[in-house]
Amino acid sequence: MDLEGFADLSLRNDPHHLHRTGEGAPYTGVTDETTPQAILVAAKSMNTGSLDETYKLLNETMSKGVQEKYEAVVKAREEAEKLGTVEAHRERVEAELMFEKYVYELFSLASAAEPPAEGYSHEEDCFQKRVFEGVQRHKHPSIGAV
Repeated sequence: MDLEGFADLSLRNDPHHLHRTGEGAPYTGVTDETTPQAILVAAKSMNTGSLDETYKLLNETMSKGVQEKYEAVVKAREEAEKLGTVEAHRERVEAELMFEKYVYELFSLASAAEPPAEGYSHEEDCFQKRVFEGVQRHKHPSIGAV
């Protein structure tokens, strides 16, 4: 390996090594794993100076997710209205909570100053507390009586 190749390898490996060390995780080098599309698009944006593809990827992905979760709410509400069973209303409440959680998580990540630490789960931090300790249905506008 020539000096230029060594410098290139070092520049690619050092940031990853520092990142892994900061996480307290072992560094095993750059692997042959497939790089996620989001990382490739972000790297391209940094290299080209254009955020167009990054915005496009994020907008399409978020729009699709929001639409799917919303459609699940509409379907669950129609079923609950039609069937009127406790199970159907439970399904409706679950779909509503999943929609709210999805939107909330997207907003939280998008508005955070830094990405959450590896292993952090906002779900475990507060969402599960709200769900499993008992949603106060009389105070929550999107959840009707079941």
